[in-house]
Amino acid sequence: MIVFLKIVVSFILLKMKIFIQLAVFLIMLNATEHAWSQAAFTGLYQDAPVTIAEGGILYVGGEYQTNAITFNGGSIYVEQDIKNLNPSTVGLPNPVGETILNGNQDQKIIGNWNFNILSLDKPAGNVMLEHDITIDSLVSFVQGNLYIDNYTVDLKNKGALYNETNDNRIYAVDGVVTTTRNLQFLTKTTDIAGLGLFIESPLQTFGTTTISRGHTVFPEAGAGSIARYFDITTTNTLPVDNIVLRYFDTDNPSNETLLQLYSFKSSRPVWFPRGGVVDELLDTIASPYYRNLGTERITLAPASDNATCAPSDPNYVEAIYLSSSYAFVEDTVVFVNFSFSKNTTAAMSYIWNFGDGTSADREDTSHIYSEAGFYTTTLQVSNGFCSDLRKKDDTIAVRPPTRDLDKSYGQILSSFSYYPNPCSSVVTVDAELTDVFPSSISIFDMLGRKHLQSDYAEQNVVTDIPLQQLTPGMYLLEFQSMGKIYTYKLIKD
Repeated sequence: MIVFLKIVVSFILLKMKIFIQLAVFLIMLNATEHAWSQAAFTGLYQDAPVTIAEGGILYVGGEYQTNAITFNGGSIYVEQDIKNLNPSTVGLPNPVGETILNGNQDQKIIGNWNFNILSLDKPAGNVMLEHDITIDSLVSFVQGNLYIDNYTVDLKNKGALYNETNDNRIYAVDGVVTTTRNLQFLTKTTDIAGLGLFIESPLQTFGTTTISRGHTVFPEAGAGSIARYFDITTTNTLPVDNIVLRYFDTDNPSNETLLQLYSFKSSRPVWFPRGGVVDELLDTIASPYYRNLGTERITLAPASDNATCAPSDPNYVEAIYLSSSYAFVEDTVVFVNFSFSKNTTAAMSYIWNFGDGTSADREDTSHIYSEAGFYTTTLQVSNGFCSDLRKKDDTIAVRPPTRDLDKSYGQILSSFSYYPNPCSSVVTVDAELTDVFPSSISIFDMLGRKHLQSDYAEQNVVTDIPLQQLTPGMYLLEFQSMGKIYTYKLIKD
């Protein structure tokens, strides 16, 4: 009898314990004002929906794993990694509430997540992405950094970065933060999605505009860009009054007073300086009277460290040029000069060094390499008042000649000429190939837009290209054959 009573009592106590634990759990989920201990959970795995009342708080002192929607409001604090275990669905940790990562060590976001508000409030350590994520409202920085290497943070059409500073910010070797906004009737924008980009425009409608902020250095921009750039794609190509970019001191610009804005069209990767006014107090650079904004990549970099004058000097010059990145022995490699001079009346001089002990002194030039290898090239420009030297390290890879079918051919062109240049109405192209190869001739403007293309299938191409429809200015004449591209500068007067 005594044994039987002990069993009954034990059973009753066990049931009461389970009931009490369940009651405590339910109270925690529906709490609205209580600050529960962070030790309430050492970890949480959830494979079914859990609801927390608006304003409620749930602390996860360990790792948080789920494959289900978890909250409808309130706040969830997570001290370790957050994992979505279902590869076929998007995790929604808190669809209308806030998810706070507050651990004292590095935390990972693993799997596919869609956050409403993602906050970093970390006394120590960083947060690292291991998958793309989307944000409906905010990525809020209280303390701690977000590393997004090789992944994307999609702010969609309403999300934003909030309170990103020198001390608490996004870092990346690669990877982007992107958003799509309908930019209508801009007189002056605020900080678009908190990305550090401002656009001013005189009552213009840009329409749907995609803005992506990347974190890669582009050495061809200036003397070496900071790890911050923007890709901008607008529905309408329109002029703007001003473009302002914010940077961070931790981007380590070598000399902030030399910073300026550079840009290029993705179809023609030649960086052009756009100038700009530096405000070191606000860590911004403004480029007033910017030309038409369309599909463009822009970044910040110091003007060339080899320049003898500051960008503010009325005689400032900057060396810029384009060349092929690869060639074969005995190929003709074309070097196209796009150097910039504020003084447009002073005569310019040019010194090219091809990296094999030879040089040239023409504005645009070509060169034939007799040996395979990697070559560093330079261009020095001067207008008699200021000078600059641009160096491209190991950028031309020269390979032994080959004539194997289904591979890139060696020598393609025996000769190539085009005249007159400058021209007003028609340019004549005379190209002699080494065999009957398919080829094409295209004309591009400096925005990368193709204005015409003609295709050929003969060894000797002699043709007149009409230019009457083009406005005066600088263009690129491009000859292509067997996967090789030859680019030349063309002036329409």
